[in-house]
Amino acid sequence: LVVSGMLLVGWRTTWLFGAVTVIAGTWIAVHFLPKKVADAKLDLPKHTTANAVLEPLMLWKDKRLYFTLPALLATPFVVTGFFFHQANLAHEKGWSLTWVATCFVGYATARAVSMLAIGPTIDKLGAVRILPYFLLPLGLAASALALFSSVSAVPFSLVALGVSAGLSSVMATAGWVE
Repeated sequence: LVVSGMLLVGWRTTWLFGAVTVIAGTWIAVHFLPKKVADAKLDLPKHTTANAVLEPLMLWKDKRLYFTLPALLATPFVVTGFFFHQANLAHEKGWSLTWVATCFVGYATARAVSMLAIGPTIDKLGAVRILPYFLLPLGLAASALALFSSVSAVPFSLVALGVSAGLSSVMATAGWVE
C-alpha cells in the first residue's frame, strides 16, 4: 500500500495520510478505553492499588525504561532501515536486486520460526534474563552487511535479521509485561 501510495500521490502525501490514519485510529481507540478501574473489570493482585494501575507517569519515572527501550526498539528500527535502503545497499555492494528479493524467503522463514521458538524459552527463563542476548542476531546481520560484499552475505544477513525480528516482536511484549 505504501509503495503504491508513493507512486500515485508521492511520498509526502503518503506519509501524511499514514500519520492522519494513526492519529485518527488512536483517537478512536482511546474513546473505547475504560474511564475507571472499576469499569475495566480487572483482576488485580491484592497488593496492587488502583492508583498504581492508573498512574501512567510511573513508567516514565522508572530508570529501567531508558535502558530497556533502546534494546527493544533497535530491531524494528534497523530492519525498517534495511528495508527502505536495500536498493542502495545492493547497488553499493554489487548485488542484484533479484537476489536480495529472493533472500527475503529466508527472512520470512527465520522470523516465523524464531517467533514460535522463543515463546517456550521466555516461559522457562523469562524475558528479562534473555534481554541481554536477543540482539546478537541483529549484531551479526549488521556486521555481515558492513564487512562483506559477497553475495553469500545477503542470505546470512536476512536470516539473521529475520531471527532478530521474530525474537523482538515476542520479546517486546513479554518484556513489557515483566
